[in-house]
Amino acid sequence: MRISDKEGIGICSVVEKNIALKSLDLSNNDLGEKSSMALGNSLMANMSLTELNLSWNKLRAKGIIHIAEGLSPNLGLQYLGIAWCGMQDAGAEAFGAMLKSNRVSQVGLSQSSWVPRIATALNMASLITTS
Repeated sequence: MRISDKEGIGICSVVEKNIALKSLDLSNNDLGEKSSMALGNSLMANMSLTELNLSWNKLRAKGIIHIAEGLSPNLGLQYLGIAWCGMQDAGAEAFGAMLKSNRVSQVGLSQSSWVPRIATALNMASLITTS
């Protein structure tokens, strides 16, 4: 069963309050802009996450922007999976800005059309995996 946008919002309240949470895999669901906004807010409050996988969701540019804003202050995140989420130009810019302030050591970004743009802008080609 896939998690809907509405159900994703409910999960966000748990993420915000659970400081013991280290890894969260929400890949292959139907999360969209509304749950991305809620998750972005939750991520600002939860600095304990070291792994987050949001690949294969319907985040689009606005959703990516919310996630990026929420992750900017998180210095403990080591892996971020965000492949095939419909990043678009504005999402790529927000994602790149987040990576500049964050200490993410690996990014799963299989949507190959965005890899060169982000890697070149950040000079971080070794950080991004495409498989």
